[in-house]
Amino acid sequence: MSSTYHISIIDQSGVEQALDFDYRHQNKKSLYHDVRVAIKKVFAEKIEMIKDLFPIGELTFNVNLEQEKKDETSETLASFDSERSRGGVYVFHVYYSTIRQIADSLLSITETTILHSFSDTVLHELIHAADLSALQETNNIHEHSYRLHGGNQNQILKDLNAPDYEWNVQWTLLRFFQIFRNEGIAMMGEHLLDEYTNLKSERPIHKVMFRFKENLNQVFRWCSGLKYYSSIESNKAHHILRELSMEAYHYGDLILLELIKTLHPEENLRIEKITNYLSLGNLNIIDQSEVKYFLKIAMQIDLSEYVQAIFNNNILNREEPLSKQQLLECCAVIQNDNQEELISLFSKNITTCSFNKNSQLFIETIREVIGSKMSVEEIVEGYKAFLQKEYPEDIVLRIRKKADDLFSLASKENNEVALWALTYLLDDQDLIHDELSVLGWQDDWMVVEGAWRINK
Repeated sequence: MSSTYHISIIDQSGVEQALDFDYRHQNKKSLYHDVRVAIKKVFAEKIEMIKDLFPIGELTFNVNLEQEKKDETSETLASFDSERSRGGVYVFHVYYSTIRQIADSLLSITETTILHSFSDTVLHELIHAADLSALQETNNIHEHSYRLHGGNQNQILKDLNAPDYEWNVQWTLLRFFQIFRNEGIAMMGEHLLDEYTNLKSERPIHKVMFRFKENLNQVFRWCSGLKYYSSIESNKAHHILRELSMEAYHYGDLILLELIKTLHPEENLRIEKITNYLSLGNLNIIDQSEVKYFLKIAMQIDLSEYVQAIFNNNILNREEPLSKQQLLECCAVIQNDNQEELISLFSKNITTCSFNKNSQLFIETIREVIGSKMSVEEIVEGYKAFLQKEYPEDIVLRIRKKADDLFSLASKENNEVALWALTYLLDDQDLIHDELSVLGWQDDWMVVEGAWRINK
């Protein structure tokens, strides 16, 4: 069974009158009609290309014609509106500057290049629409951050020199990850599915990963370096969100593929082939069904898994591993907890124990935080409740897979490392609050994975 869809072109902003005024020496009614037909045709072609990425059922694509939208650095051709999209209805905006260029193209005043660029943009935004659940997660994090800290920190970035403007650390840090994840998916689809893709140069994967690692370390340093204050200077927020995260448009697709390899090692050979094509800019021999298969896998990776994969990726952590310590310190900043030293020691010891299989240090490190371990009976009862409860973060599913092995060791063999690890997992008083959006389970992952490796 395949989806059925309907495309509506909606003009509630006076675009027809503006076009009539600007092209008053042309056949105005026909021109407005032809522009609408051209826009609808592009949407129909791209929807048809990727419709199996959307949920099965009746789909509605509302395309709103809007007045100008620009900022100081770029011009928006079209955009997907995730906040107004739900229940099989997807809302888009096409702006007047684009509409004028399409009109010029139809009148042969300019080349048809704009239609190619518009086509690329529509495909990009439609992939975002297919990835709606992740974008809704983004919106929910914004709302949670607003409720938690107050203030209007979730609006679009203001003037860099605006006085006394503070940026919430949680929102800034997670927004960096969100942009790389979300744009990585959209860029992968755009590069691999669109015949007019703008990918023209080689992007060696080792250079891409090195650059991404540099940016990650800078973001972590700035956020963790705030100690226990929950705001970040506007110039640093600007640099993170306007410069570092915008690099996702250059290589976010390659980062995404590397992280899929980390989360799905069974797909490594197939992903390696696509990565090589993307790195070399040689895209003519990619099977579209293969691309859509991996786009579906990518869309199932939520932000918590994306962050987890970053810290488990072999390339990013081969020589000088990314600092999980700094990530957890960021969590302390978000929670307003003055416990950087404890978190630093905890993270360092857990990592060391995992590598050296040092059971005693592992137990001492957990005891320092928790105090005492649960009995086998308490573990059995608590773990049963843990399995029955539904959690929004996909990382919990991965934690459960390794925790199942630890539960067997704890309940059947009274394994001390497993008992202490499960005590940490099930205890409400762990270092990082589990309810902290996206990041709340990262410390639990470290502990469970560390114990699993010690017993491996």
